[in-house]
Amino acid sequence: MTLSPLRIRATLGIEGPHSGRYEACPLDQWPVGPPSNWIADVNAAESGEELEALRTNVHRDAPYGQANWRERMASRLGLESSLRPRGCPRTPK
Repeated sequence: MTLSPLRIRATLGIEGPHSGRYEACPLDQWPVGPPSNWIADVNAAESGEELEALRTNVHRDAPYGQANWRERMASRLGLESSLRPRGCPRTPK
């Protein structure tokens, strides 16, 4: 797998303009305190299942997360079709 510069920076925990730790970022204030292990969580490798689900959701423009949250966000953002299987509905046998 080829790593993009942003992924490398995130993997190494390097601060930059696209990092949550960057001082000049206008969104540097957390609405609540950050988890104590958030850098480790960001740097942790995804399992094969998680990575495949993430890629599928990015390809389908679907929200990524737990099922009930995905359904709520898809409904709110008008993305319900991104959660349904592709193609025509199967005919019952």
